[in-house]
Amino acid sequence: MESSKIARRVRLGLCVLACTLASAGAHAQIFKCTGDSGNVSYSDQPCSSSQKSETVTIDPAPVQPEEAGKLATDKEKERLQRQAQRKRAEREKLDLSIADSKAKIAKMKADNYDPEKCMSARSKMAAMKRRDPILYKADVSYFEYQQAAELYCGN
Repeated sequence: MESSKIARRVRLGLCVLACTLASAGAHAQIFKCTGDSGNVSYSDQPCSSSQKSETVTIDPAPVQPEEAGKLATDKEKERLQRQAQRKRAEREKLDLSIADSKAKIAKMKADNYDPEKCMSARSKMAAMKRRDPILYKADVSYFEYQQAAELYCGN
């Protein structure tokens, strides 16, 4: 039972292959037949002897010339180059903005530098660490001293 199914599938496959190969090699020739009364008909068989026969040639579809393909790739290259230039310009603008922000922060820290307040904030932070080495970071005061140290120490 199983072998008969396999045999059918094999035969079907061979038939499909034979039809494919036969159609690939066939070149269709078209005949234009004109009758005595002027009626025109087209056929793949030669016209009868009483009809005027003419062979019709069908030109294959035009193939895209290489120049058009090259032009398409050139346009794609130009588009990609413009896109890359835009991204570079955006990146440069972002880099300038970051550098400007860093300079402003450095100036603020330099303007606010106060060694006395810095030393006071750091000593208070150290005292809180000694008093409670585990929970000192949970205290709001520690956070305030930390912010003061960052402001006044110029870090």
